Amino acid sequence: MNQTLEPITELLTGIYGSPKTAKSSIMLTVPKPMVVFDLDQSFSRAQARLVALEPNLKILIIRPHEKPSMDSWKTYLDTYDVIVRQYNIPLRMPGTLLAGYIDLWEGLIIPEMICATEHPRILSICLDTGTLWWTMDHQSQLERAQQNSKVERSSLLPIEYARPNTEARALLGNIRNKGKNLVSVHHVGPKHGPGYEEKRSRNKVELVYKEDMLLGETWAGFTHLAAIVDVIARSRLENYCNTCQAWFEPTLINSFQHPLQGVGVHQVNTTLVPTLTIEYCGYALEATNGHLPNPSFDILLGYINGMRALQMANIANGK
Repeated sequence: MNQTLEPITELLTGIYGSPKTAKSSIMLTVPKPMVVFDLDQSFSRAQARLVALEPNLKILIIRPHEKPSMDSWKTYLDTYDVIVRQYNIPLRMPGTLLAGYIDLWEGLIIPEMICATEHPRILSICLDTGTLWWTMDHQSQLERAQQNSKVERSSLLPIEYARPNTEARALLGNIRNKGKNLVSVHHVGPKHGPGYEEKRSRNKVELVYKEDMLLGETWAGFTHLAAIVDVIARSRLENYCNTCQAWFEPTLINSFQHPLQGVGVHQVNTTLVPTLTIEYCGYALEATNGHLPNPSFDILLGYINGMRALQMANIANGK
């Protein structure tokens, strides 16, 4: 009996990348109606592109000083295609106890996020950035710890991350449970883990095992994100060379090396194009390392569905 593979219609996505690599613009291509928790207040930079692509959208920006009631929120969710929620992020100064994080996280962000997620009309929830969203979560726990000890502390103890981890898992898991799309945008952070480090002594090279060493780059923020979302992708701005038929980042080293790749010095297309590279995909291993120029949410979803079908065909054929 042949089994039919139903296409995926919702997707939980994490996108990370350097500044100005079109992360927010890609995020805003999700199905509407949508709610953007704009903690970085970066919506204005991507708004022009959104309006140009979808000129008939009804957009509401809730400014940081506004504190709408839940009844007002429900009216907004019934009415607008894009709701952008901005917040006043507390100022943290050295030598002072934290203040304002608990009120912001527990009094505004959590109830408003639950309200948006559970509204039947809303199709997509976006965090811009998920890095700062996670900071609000664990800093509220640090403020609570400081209140109990009356001592300034710079960070939580490992055991104290249990509550913020549980809260983040619950809020993101609720998005999946309600059948919504999620795009969580993140800054770039260091990737640490076990590995071998080269130690040079005169003419000898020795590999030394280290439990925790710098391995590269990953998303900054909630470290358990990959266990919750369906896909993690890296955003970049890249050039495409028609002669080499290859993409490359316009770094200084590429400027020197690129003309030497096989055919000598040649003209290179200098137009920068936003791209996504898929690093993790729970739906299809074949999608890993997929490279998508000029990406949108629909292009990403279509690519994953295509790779998922290919994976099923390969398994059926014994590959």
